[in-house]
Amino acid sequence: SLSLSLSLSMPLVSASLPACPDSFAGEGKLCTAVDMAACENSYIAVPGGIYIKCFISGANCVTGGPICKKQLSGCQDWITGDNGNTKLDVAYWTKKCQEVPAQASYLKMEMYDAKAGKQFTDYYRPISGKTFCDMLKTVNPDYHEWSNDAQSWERPAYDTGSHHMGGSKWNWAKAVAQGRTTTSVWGSTNFKGGCCSPGWSAPYTMQYCF
Repeated sequence: SLSLSLSLSMPLVSASLPACPDSFAGEGKLCTAVDMAACENSYIAVPGGIYIKCFISGANCVTGGPICKKQLSGCQDWITGDNGNTKLDVAYWTKKCQEVPAQASYLKMEMYDAKAGKQFTDYYRPISGKTFCDMLKTVNPDYHEWSNDAQSWERPAYDTGSHHMGGSKWNWAKAVAQGRTTTSVWGSTNFKGGCCSPGWSAPYTMQYCF
């Protein structure tokens, strides 16, 4: 069958496929089970992370292509908030960064300052020409862009020569305006956990977003 032949031949190149632009019909569902009105805007799954478009043939909704990969959206949990006593250094990030999906657009980082009663949210993504691994594991130079809303992006004033990954220069105006001295830091070669509000060894959560 078409589904079987594609599932056997295409998994190795699924990462290079375009994202499916329409609606997912559901796991285990065939195009023949899709309502005719939704047929040409639907796709089905086959093994190996491959999805196939449905189309109308005569009076039937059938499987025909093109093939694509499922379009991802929103944010998915990645790093939990129990990392305040973990050494989040270069070795850690060199391995951990490989878990970020190729389709991810940016990371959402949340850190709670119990003393101030405030949660700080930062969004990070690599600068042009760099990957998430380049960004996450590098101490200096910095390879990240920052946003407070995941819409408007900029390269923060970097704390060059520092021992940490991420964040901004101390007393960077955008951070000070939010009641802190720097945007959140996700790791260090010297300290455990994250930083910097409420200080070092601070736990945080991180999601990757599409």
